[in-house]
Amino acid sequence: MKGNKLRLLVVPAGLLAGVLVLGGCNTVEGMGKDIAAVGSSMSGASRDVRNSDDSKTVEQQARAERHAEAQKQARAERRAEQQEARADTEAERSRRG
Repeated sequence: MKGNKLRLLVVPAGLLAGVLVLGGCNTVEGMGKDIAAVGSSMSGASRDVRNSDDSKTVEQQARAERHAEAQKQARAERRAEQQEARADTEAERSRRG
């Protein structure tokens, strides 16, 4: 009799434990799929940001190159103006002197 009572307790408890374990596996599997989906969407967003950053970088580089060229030209013009001013000053001195 004691064996039967023990079976009556062990079998349902084992079945309950099995259901809980399998249910837990389903939950973990579902959670794993959700985490994978989040990771995939984050990868896609990261890829989009990188692509937009690349195009911005090209635009910024072109803008920087134009700016550097404009500065170079402005420096050359200032040097020419300074040389012209020096030449005028020297010519004025030689006329006086």
